[in-house]
Amino acid sequence: MFKTRLLTTLIILPAFIAALIFLPPLYWHIFVYFAVLFAAWEWADMAHFNKPQALIYIMLFSAIILPIALFEPAWGGLVNLVAIVSAAIFWIIFVPIWLRFQFLIRHKAWLAVLGLFAILPVWFAMVTLHQISQLLLLILLAGVWIADIAAYLVGKRFGKNKLAPNISPGKTWEGVYGALAAVALYACVISWWQHMTGSFVMMMLAVTVFSIVGDLFESLIKRQAGLKDSGNLLPGHGGVLDRIDGVLSALPVVNFILLIPFLMMLWSRHG
Repeated sequence: MFKTRLLTTLIILPAFIAALIFLPPLYWHIFVYFAVLFAAWEWADMAHFNKPQALIYIMLFSAIILPIALFEPAWGGLVNLVAIVSAAIFWIIFVPIWLRFQFLIRHKAWLAVLGLFAILPVWFAMVTLHQISQLLLLILLAGVWIADIAAYLVGKRFGKNKLAPNISPGKTWEGVYGALAAVALYACVISWWQHMTGSFVMMMLAVTVFSIVGDLFESLIKRQAGLKDSGNLLPGHGGVLDRIDGVLSALPVVNFILLIPFLMMLWSRHG
């Protein structure tokens, strides 16, 4: 299993980084669009949609994303502003409450809406952050990957206190502390390299926290659906959602953090 997982990573990761660096904006939009479609298909499976319902669901995602990808600027515009703020409310307020009380939804329509809020914002975030800085996007993604690896290694070696035993029994508080420490060190190095302020380190710690929130949220949905993995597209890794669960939450939150100065400026003008 480990060899399969490693081989898949060695194939996919360089291809993904090459796409992030070399693809023109429009093609990057389309590239991320297909990743989102795979994630939406897996969500439909977790919601126990039949094939016609899943196809309609995919068409809904396409109907929302494609017009924006083709005609809307990546940064700016009312659509993007609403998407960023809505995603922040969802991940910062709604999902932690959801995890606290572990709400169970069986109705397919509500699960469909939940999937839209969980998955669509990552497309907006990937597009927006790519437009701002490809290097910044890569740094943020690397932070999520480092957090995931550190949480796994530290949790496996030192983990004793369960983080959320009813949601994901393998996760521990020691793993969380390991992830925070590793990302803090990583952020300090990047901050020194890029001459950034301490606020960057704080933002990366927020990335770590919300990557864990996203991981737990996807684990809860899988557990309620009676599934171990979201899919089997990636050998050794499971599905697309299993690989991007931390990114689903972390990048939209960063998108919102970067938007805060703009919102404060608007507030001061109309205050």
